[in-house]
Amino acid sequence: MNPKQDNQAPKSEILQEDRVIECSEHLILYQLGQKNLEEYTEFVYNVYVDNYSKKHGWQSDEEELTYMKEEDAQQFSQSYYFAFRTHTGEMAGGVKITKQSPSLQFPIETEFGYNLQNYFQQANIPVNDIWHMGRLAIDKHVLANAGFSGSSLPILIKLLKQSFGAMVQHDDNILIGESDALAYRIYRTLGIKLQKMGEGKKYVGSLTYPVFAQASDINRWLHLYKPLVS
Repeated sequence: MNPKQDNQAPKSEILQEDRVIECSEHLILYQLGQKNLEEYTEFVYNVYVDNYSKKHGWQSDEEELTYMKEEDAQQFSQSYYFAFRTHTGEMAGGVKITKQSPSLQFPIETEFGYNLQNYFQQANIPVNDIWHMGRLAIDKHVLANAGFSGSSLPILIKLLKQSFGAMVQHDDNILIGESDALAYRIYRTLGIKLQKMGEGKKYVGSLTYPVFAQASDINRWLHLYKPLVS
């Protein structure tokens, strides 16, 4: 088991202001505060629209954004949000991870129709807590404008490190999510043992799979790839 990341606010604390985790030449990594939650939701929405409208012709609307804002507001107290900003304050990427509670339902349940308790029970997979990873977005245009050259993969890996760090405290914790086909291939190429729960479907503009990973496997990945995520 791994301890929680020392630079993360405890779950009982509602973080109001962004908390700096690390600084680099071009970017600053934060744990996102509640005051900037709507800004982050809008950032993710705009990245999704930009990516999926170009690739798949997906058209969203203000109702989708409103729903995302309401969902993030409801889930903030159970979540960790991590975001990269440029030194001028512009958001460049981020992710969130949310601990399941009786009052929360995730798209894997509402859109894909999974009863998570039944699924893992039937698969004979022990479960301590379930954590949902979502709102993953990286804006390559912002990165380029900030002088960040090359692949955005190091940004993705750092975001994964932060979100994984919140849920690997118990080997029987489970990570769930909805992963589009490209992201799924990237995770698998990186060596993350992400498993499909079933068939994919069109969701938020692209073919998306319901997926899960066990904390024990994620812990092994974090140790094996420590040079990449430090």
